[in-house]
Amino acid sequence: MYKGLEFISNSTLNVFNNYTIDEIANNDVSTVTLSPELTREDIKGMKSAVNKELMVYGKLKVMTLKYCLFGHSNGCYPTCDSKCRDDKHYYYLRDRMGLLFKVIPNNLQTLSNIYNSKTLSIEYNDLNIDYARIDILEENIDEINKIIKTVKSGKRFEGPDYTNGNMNRYV
Repeated sequence: MYKGLEFISNSTLNVFNNYTIDEIANNDVSTVTLSPELTREDIKGMKSAVNKELMVYGKLKVMTLKYCLFGHSNGCYPTCDSKCRDDKHYYYLRDRMGLLFKVIPNNLQTLSNIYNSKTLSIEYNDLNIDYARIDILEENIDEINKIIKTVKSGKRFEGPDYTNGNMNRYV
């Protein structure tokens, strides 16, 4: 601990194995967020003295662009006045399969974050984790309450808008 603070590594560190967990733990990190690309069997095999956290619900960020996709088209680059940030306009990239990937500009850092077209939702009861993480992007309070209730019950959301990620795949 540093000045009474508890450090938690984020999933962007791509923790894929016990060696990485141990190395991060040597740097006073108390909780390691496992990579969302791990399979169910990989997670079951993780052993460590530090706590392990896994994102069990949320939109996965698939890409961060180090520039604003809308700056030139909106005419606001380099002095952003957040023309793209309102409750009426949403932006998406459509892939060759017709799936829509939400684009959220970050005017403070001049970044564009692109999120997966489907929401991650996995069952975690049989996994070797200490914390189940919920990432909220744009859900309202009623949806958040339903998400918390579902995750606490150990269940997952089903349907065409949800994915269990790489739980049953080999990476």
